[in-house]
Amino acid sequence: MSFKKGMKLRVNFASYNLVKGILLPIFNKYNCIDKLPEFIDNRIFFILEGKYNQLMMINTDNINLLSQILKNLSSINFYPYSIGVPIITFNSLNIKPTIALGRYLVNICKNKVEIPDPQLIYKIIYGKSIIINSKKLYNDAIIVDNKNNFIAYAKLVQIDEKRTRVIPIKDIGWYLRRGG
Repeated sequence: MSFKKGMKLRVNFASYNLVKGILLPIFNKYNCIDKLPEFIDNRIFFILEGKYNQLMMINTDNINLLSQILKNLSSINFYPYSIGVPIITFNSLNIKPTIALGRYLVNICKNKVEIPDPQLIYKIIYGKSIIINSKKLYNDAIIVDNKNNFIAYAKLVQIDEKRTRVIPIKDIGWYLRRGG
């Protein structure tokens, strides 16, 4: 996808320390801080600067192909809007994980709640809160189904001794409702 003519957009390689600083709050929030160095290794990160900033990620085995594609596109005055997988959107005040990052976090983070009931999953996908029969273990969680598929980022609120409210913050249905 190309950006509109006249729109200011820059893509820069992101250093290890910059990437670590951007990802640290997210990895801390979902209790996977011990996996952060491993996650950053074997990947190349870019910062896409425009109306809002994005941290983009690609595997290192794609870097030579990417370099050639970018060179060829720039030779015909075509500049891509996106490189790789957008995993974080951020500005000076907020750092927000994207839905795409959830796919990676489900395999490494400990603050995870499995919802096996498809009807409850549907409610979450529609942005609705649900109540589960479980004591709250943490404030922020990644919601997965019984096959460990990413469903949502959520807040957990203890209702009583045995029940917890799961409030989706961003779920896989978000793009259809208002994101896209």
